[in-house]
Amino acid sequence: MKDIVVSKRYALALYSSLKGREEKDKVVNDIVRLNSFLAENIDFSKLVKNPMIKKEEKSLAISSISKFLGFSKELDIFLSLLVEKNRLNLIQGICESIVDIYNEESGCVDAEVVLPIDIKDDIKAEITDLLSKLTAKKVNLIVKKDRSIIGGFTAKVKSNLYDASIKGQLERLSDKMMEI
Repeated sequence: MKDIVVSKRYALALYSSLKGREEKDKVVNDIVRLNSFLAENIDFSKLVKNPMIKKEEKSLAISSISKFLGFSKELDIFLSLLVEKNRLNLIQGICESIVDIYNEESGCVDAEVVLPIDIKDDIKAEITDLLSKLTAKKVNLIVKKDRSIIGGFTAKVKSNLYDASIKGQLERLSDKMMEI
């Protein structure tokens, strides 16, 4: 719990230091790429989380990755600060918090939609429109596949779960039958 609070503070500090929409767009884009790099590279993830690795080694690795991925000067400085303060282990939570702050400011929200099969773009657009109406925000659709929901879809937007799946309907029907 403490790590979440600290991550949000660092995220807010970085985001507040950014001037103008263009700079925010660039840094948030870099943050998304950093988070993807972190998820895809197990060695980098271990380096970030390992408290036994010296600051100098972490700093060198972060600097190399920052140059390789072409991060903005602001993010490069911020990552150096995290290394110096022994907070690099919080980078994933900080990344997620910055994206949340950016989306909130932009009037956007991520929606994780689970479907049993691949669907066409026009149906994705209909789901996006439906969720936009429900949330009164622009929706960024993140589509995942899970055959166990049988048909329909589930959508998770922040802490809200919208269940329009056949599996969900069957579970609700089963619960009602158990009450009888």
